[in-house]
Amino acid sequence: HEELDRAKETFETLDQTLSEVGRQVLSKHEELISLKVVFLPQVGFLVSIDKRQHAYDESTNTFPNIPEDFRFIFIQDEDAFFKNSDMDQLDEEIGDLDAFIKDTEALIVSDLEEEILECESELRSTFSALADLDCIISLAVCAA
Repeated sequence: HEELDRAKETFETLDQTLSEVGRQVLSKHEELISLKVVFLPQVGFLVSIDKRQHAYDESTNTFPNIPEDFRFIFIQDEDAFFKNSDMDQLDEEIGDLDAFIKDTEALIVSDLEEEILECESELRSTFSALADLDCIISLAVCAA
């Protein structure tokens, strides 16, 4: 399960990756005061900006000073979330690691359960023999 191991390693360093990508995006777009790059499962990678720090028109729900390649996704509390080509690239290269890891682990558990069930009768007879042996040893210890 090397692919799962690689995905977990990538997931463990995701914060550093997102910080680095955030610095790169910020350096490309000097009109932005600050931003964060975040990952939301099933949504993907997003640029998050604090709408209090950037011009925001509540009547039209737009950000007039945001770079043209930023596509508005949604607002939550004081943060506005956008996609751009950098986020699309992260979606393509890294993808939804959380879902991939969970799906792969569930598949491994399912495969393991199937293998165990295939050996169920052998396991039951082994457990029964071990129980018998345990009883015999206990009787031998008591008799000694």
